[in-house]
Amino acid sequence: MRLGVAASGAVLFVFAVIPPVLGMVARILFPDINPNLALATLLASEELPLLLGSLGLAAVFSAEVSSSDAILFMLSTSLSRDLYHRFVNPEADDAKVLRVARKAAIAGGVIGVLLAIALQTVIGALTIFYSLLSVSLFVPLVAGLYTRRPGTVEALAAMGVGLAVSLSVHLRTGGAGYGIWNPTLLGLITASVGVVTVAAFSRRAHL
Repeated sequence: MRLGVAASGAVLFVFAVIPPVLGMVARILFPDINPNLALATLLASEELPLLLGSLGLAAVFSAEVSSSDAILFMLSTSLSRDLYHRFVNPEADDAKVLRVARKAAIAGGVIGVLLAIALQTVIGALTIFYSLLSVSLFVPLVAGLYTRRPGTVEALAAMGVGLAVSLSVHLRTGGAGYGIWNPTLLGLITASVGVVTVAAFSRRAHL
């Protein structure tokens, strides 16, 4: 186990170093390059051998397809099993759950294409993704680890209000927020208030 973790860390370290180095090389060779097209421009340029550039482009394409496939699989499984089968229709058979998963995968693919067209940069897309991920998961995970009171309802409430506030502030301010109160911070604060409030009401209802 230790050897495997160490080997994985070494590979990830190499992977983390190579892309910035390639970006710096692209900036030196092409000073006016578009940062979002740096790697593609470098791999397609005449500065690299044709075979090496082709392998690099194929590797980038395969990584993108693999990531998209994994995200769509995770999304369709979570929506069909964790949400639909658990809360919406617990009596649904496997065939119906499979149909919901297929529809969720198609919807996720369409939304992904629309977001790719609407968002201007990869950094912007990653910023939104990780902000929403932090807002939706951080508070429920911390609450679940350090206290036994919050349950499923509290976690869903925290995720719902946190995401709603974060998205609302992001759309109203263009992602800037209000001074130090950026959309992610406001979403985390709202999620914390939501989980505490719902937990308090649930406790009072059981008394």
